[in-house]
Amino acid sequence: MELFQLVYISKITPGLRRQDIKSIMASSHRNNHREGLTGLLFLDRNYFLQFLEGDRNTLSRAIGRIWGVSRHQDMTLVDFRQTEGRQLAGWSTALIGSDAVTQALLLRHGGGEDYTPFTMPSEDLVNFTLDLVRYLSRGELTPQEG
Repeated sequence: MELFQLVYISKITPGLRRQDIKSIMASSHRNNHREGLTGLLFLDRNYFLQFLEGDRNTLSRAIGRIWGVSRHQDMTLVDFRQTEGRQLAGWSTALIGSDAVTQALLLRHGGGEDYTPFTMPSEDLVNFTLDLVRYLSRGELTPQEG
């Protein structure tokens, strides 16, 4: 099976609550586990950034489903590429929040305190995402509870 990775960004719909995040994570775990997808969701004050990996058709269906969710808007595909192997085997969806480690990674890749992914170059967003993946797989980031 050929594996692919994708990264997208979106703006969080105003008024999103903690319970909404729990619901998003429960759906993501269920759907991703069933469909053989792995990934992470980075949540900042105003934005989502998601990394997903799996086969092409499954990723296409997942993006179609995610596109219609009302909890975010202005969804933008940043990157889609073929890969040799999974980066996040074992993680159906890991929730990563903003903390000192992620802020340092953002600074390294051109983001800052006023992180706005829509103004960052795609390459910087992808490199930031791949750093999140590496840190998570090495145990240097601790996923949050949904």
